[in-house]
Amino acid sequence: MYQEKTLDTAHDPEGVCALWRGKDWGSYCWAENVNFFGEIQGFQVLFARFRDFAPPRGMLPITTYKKYCEAMSRVANLFAKPWCKEWLPVLKSSVFDTFLSFGDNEMRLMAKEPLEVIVTCIDKLLSRCYVWVEQISTVERFNMEIALKRFRCGNVERQLNGLSAIMDATTRCRKYTQGWLQVGTLMEWCNKSQILEDCFGKNSHSELMKKSVDLLKFLAEHNKFETRHIDLIWSAIDRAIKNSDDNTLKILYKVLEDVAWLLEQSLIDYLFEKLRQIPMIEYMTATVNLLKEMARWTYKAGPAAVPKAMEMLWAVFQDGSGANIEIMIEARRHLEEILAMSTQKGSRAHYLTMCYNNVKAGKSVPSSLLLMQKIIDQFPEVAVLANDPTKEHCIAAMDRHEAEVAAQAAAAAAQTAQPTGSGGAASAPAPSTGDDKKAAPATGPAPSPTAAGSGADEKKAAPAPGTLLPVLFSELRRFKDRTKQIIKERAIKGKEINTLVVASQQQYMHHVCRSGGVGG
Repeated sequence: MYQEKTLDTAHDPEGVCALWRGKDWGSYCWAENVNFFGEIQGFQVLFARFRDFAPPRGMLPITTYKKYCEAMSRVANLFAKPWCKEWLPVLKSSVFDTFLSFGDNEMRLMAKEPLEVIVTCIDKLLSRCYVWVEQISTVERFNMEIALKRFRCGNVERQLNGLSAIMDATTRCRKYTQGWLQVGTLMEWCNKSQILEDCFGKNSHSELMKKSVDLLKFLAEHNKFETRHIDLIWSAIDRAIKNSDDNTLKILYKVLEDVAWLLEQSLIDYLFEKLRQIPMIEYMTATVNLLKEMARWTYKAGPAAVPKAMEMLWAVFQDGSGANIEIMIEARRHLEEILAMSTQKGSRAHYLTMCYNNVKAGKSVPSSLLLMQKIIDQFPEVAVLANDPTKEHCIAAMDRHEAEVAAQAAAAAAQTAQPTGSGGAASAPAPSTGDDKKAAPATGPAPSPTAAGSGADEKKAAPAPGTLLPVLFSELRRFKDRTKQIIKERAIKGKEINTLVVASQQQYMHHVCRSGGVGG
């Protein structure tokens, strides 16, 4: 904003338009020409022309307004103070009121650059007749009103220009402690003008949705972001899903992703509720990217959102989730990245156990194995400190866990198999037979499907404790080599590689886990 600092106007006489104030303020001829223009009532004719050519009677080209305002701003310091107080408000009203009366057709012709020049020139002129607070308030009110007209114009380019002007105001308002444009006033104005409602409305353009993220961040930074704003965005997401508009969906998810780390815990929880309503079959890359972003540890939401995001990412790549194969891969990679963070060391053991249980049960085997490898890779080969866990410790701990679970299961089975006598007393154990050995935990290699029996007994056969991981990791490495050979032979490219690898691994590793043996 232009601000008068050293110009002395206390003794300016009345009855003249301009005064020569010395060579530092302009040429003597300028002052003489301005006075001559005033004596022939040129300013009155000029301002009347501004008003007379307002719609609907017609309009002057925007470049004409620009040239007149530039000419007057060049000699702003020569104008006498009494004349400024009388006529500059008339100039302001003639220009500002005319622009605000423009309809859609006129707004289409109003380019951004000439308008900014005009406002800057009038701002400089108003410094001659208004105090600073009144000056900036007058100009900023006009800036916001004309920005709103441009935003609601039928032309997308003008709409984007208008929204950009509103976004610029969110930056300027931070430096003002006086005047109309302050943080609270601007948020109230945006709410009253329903800017976000228009951005995410039924007929809104996707570029307006993308541009609105700065306004959403502004609200979140000042704790004015509410659940109704999430509802607005979610309504747009629902429409995009129904219309199969993937481009708009990506933009909307990116908007949520950009603003999520600024939200409070209650809003994050509300957003999780919305995400759970989406069937995983409709998930896209932008959806899992949003889940990853919501796992960020922020100063507002804290760490509470991280477990929820990790649980949802885990659910995406489980068997039967319904998600597309590429989305399953992306979700697993995001979970790997989150578990690699130093803040998530405490979660690694939990997900390592879940992967282990998946592999044992023959569920989501390839994804679980790959995630296990990534988690174990987070541990060093050799301990730096005495109590630091290593990769070897992790695998040994899982082997011990498997042995304990198998022992507990065998003990429970033995206790269930004991017959009871009359009166509730337990009878003596049955004589030992060679068949009883099948109930005890195995110590050698897992039995093959043929040795394990047939029918239902075949499905229950499991590898011996301590042998499951080596077998599976060995098989996974072997199968990766086989898959690479197939890819090379068939010249498979792009997304087909992921589909082939995961689908083939899934089928093959299920066979390994079910049979308990080494596949061919």
